[in-house]
Amino acid sequence: MKRIHWIILGVVGAAVLVAVVVVLWGSLSDHSTSDDPAKRKEAAAKLDGKSDEDSLRTLHRLSQDDDVGVARAAVRAIRGSGEAKKHERNRQLLQRVVKESKSAKVRGDAAAALGDFDNVPAGMLINVLENDPEPAARAGAARGLGFRGDPDALIQLFNALRDKDPVVRAEAITALSRITAFRFDYDARVSPAKQGPKLTKIRATLRDRCGM
Repeated sequence: MKRIHWIILGVVGAAVLVAVVVVLWGSLSDHSTSDDPAKRKEAAAKLDGKSDEDSLRTLHRLSQDDDVGVARAAVRAIRGSGEAKKHERNRQLLQRVVKESKSAKVRGDAAAALGDFDNVPAGMLINVLENDPEPAARAGAARGLGFRGDPDALIQLFNALRDKDPVVRAEAITALSRITAFRFDYDARVSPAKQGPKLTKIRATLRDRCGM
């Protein structure tokens, strides 16, 4: 009888656990499709660092949300933290976001996040830095290249010091400093047209010490 009693308790316990999981997942799914942007952001945050197919499908949808705050929250969740940064599927989804998102801020966030992943083609971030029409995306690409620490991007980052947008210039000089461990005399707030001698000196330093 005792054995039957424990078996019954085990079955009941398992059923309760399944019910709790179903309720929680149902609540999360409802939030991800809620009319309230705050709830959609909450749904994205709860999927932080997930790499399973269902979670990434939900995050991909949220990354295309009309509310930019929701979309950016989804990108943060895709990037994740700790071990989540190493998941290949997360990296691939971030690359899709860079290509597909209509929001410059979302593209920039995704490009910056890619800098934390291995096996990201530098050419993809360089293409965003050189060709994206929106400064928020170009700035994110510069930040991502800095996180990668890739010396192959030095020329493109140097060229970005002449970008018309000061935020892009700031991210470019920060990335150059991060990659080379040099501190350059350059003020991103000042027009590049007024910093000719400084730019010449930076290029000479990159050429002499980094072989640019």
